[in-house]
Amino acid sequence: MGKYFIYMRNFLLLVALLAFLPAPVVAQNIGQAPSNKQPFQDKEELHYSIHYTSAMIRAAVADATLSVRKINTKDSIQYQFKGYGKTRPFFNWFYKLEDTYISTVDATTLKPHKVVNTMREGGYMYDQEFNFDWQKKVVNTLGHNIKRDRKYYKTMPLMQNSFDGLSLFYNLRSMDMTKLEKGQQIKLDLVLEDTIRSIKLRFIKRENLEVEELGTFKTLRFDCQFATSTEEAFADGDEFSLWITDDANKIPVYVKSPIKVGSLTVTLTSWKGLRAPVYVVYEE
Repeated sequence: MGKYFIYMRNFLLLVALLAFLPAPVVAQNIGQAPSNKQPFQDKEELHYSIHYTSAMIRAAVADATLSVRKINTKDSIQYQFKGYGKTRPFFNWFYKLEDTYISTVDATTLKPHKVVNTMREGGYMYDQEFNFDWQKKVVNTLGHNIKRDRKYYKTMPLMQNSFDGLSLFYNLRSMDMTKLEKGQQIKLDLVLEDTIRSIKLRFIKRENLEVEELGTFKTLRFDCQFATSTEEAFADGDEFSLWITDDANKIPVYVKSPIKVGSLTVTLTSWKGLRAPVYVVYEE
């Protein structure tokens, strides 16, 4: 079970960047979507359950939420994107996990300004902070291992479309996916604390997907791979599949990732504050 929770650590990041994306990312300058065309809005919330499945067990072990808040400051209007995940009470006896990811972005350009992450996983306590300097085109990152009281710093160059996981997720939701072709691929780069990790996504097909207790949705399916930590190959990197709604919202409804023993799945359970209606083919 301990190995499973290592994968749990990556869930919010996984949901945040999985989603979406072929040619429009290359053809368009993301981060420039007009506010009246953004597929999300203030007070949107997406709720998920996280399951571990093996030959002997299928259990919901944790829950997660992705939310949007609009913030009016003296000098600008910003969005605060938040991802929060926590193990359910019974599983806290085995391994207690509570992670929070917060990305603050400009409401017009959707470019990130600051990212603050806190990870509390068993005896592991770690804080992260990213500060994006778009004038100098660099991101300054800080990591703090609280238990060992060690801090780590790094400065990395920014490209036009460099994002943390959460800001990438909300930027990509505004992309046009109407012209996707089977097998179409794209390679993305994601800013992490001490490296830039590549992700390769391949569009599989449009299909109707039944989601437990919600109904059947029209979806877009993608198979995705993280590159290895050394960026040498995708062949032995982490793999997962995801399904997103084939509508104006483009929200992930299901994610599946095989692990060494069993599989990890993430399922949409509820939502509120969506800008557009969700199209359900068949309701439960």
